[in-house]
Amino acid sequence: MDICDSSYRNKVVKTRPCIRVRMEGPDGGWAWAVAFAACIISFIMAGLGRMSGILYVSFIETFAVDRKSASTPFSVRSSTRNLLGPVVGILGQKYGVRAVTITGGVLATVSASVCFFAPDIVWITVLWGGLNGIGTALTVTLPQVVIGQYFDKYATLHQD
Repeated sequence: MDICDSSYRNKVVKTRPCIRVRMEGPDGGWAWAVAFAACIISFIMAGLGRMSGILYVSFIETFAVDRKSASTPFSVRSSTRNLLGPVVGILGQKYGVRAVTITGGVLATVSASVCFFAPDIVWITVLWGGLNGIGTALTVTLPQVVIGQYFDKYATLHQD
C-alpha cells in the first residue's frame, strides 16, 4: 500500500495527490552532529559555571568587597538559570530551539565580555548574574530536548 493511499475493505482508494518526502530516520548522521553540538554547548556552559571559584577570588581582590558581595553574582546567575527553565521551554516551542539557543549563546557571550569593563560588583551582578544567567538558561535548557527527538535506538548514549 502506498503512503498516500488508504485502504477500505481491501480496496486501495486514492485520497490525495502523493508527495514523497525523503526523511532521515532517527539515529542518523545528522543526529550525531546534533549530539556533538549539544555536548560542546554543555561543556562550555558548564565550564563557565565551574570557574566561579577563580572569579570569586578575583572579585574580592579587584573590587575590594566582602565575601557576601563577591558571591552574589554567582547566586543570581544560578537562580536565573534555574528559574527560567519553564519560560525557555515555552520560547523554544514558539520560536524554535535553534533560534533560542543561538540567542542565548550570543547573550551569554556578550554579557561575559562586557564584564571586563564593569566598574564595580553591582555591574558584575547585573551582567554576569542577570544577563549571563538568562543567556545560560536559553542555551543549556533546550539541547537535551532536541537530542531526545533525534535518537531512538541510541537514546541512552546521549544523556549527560
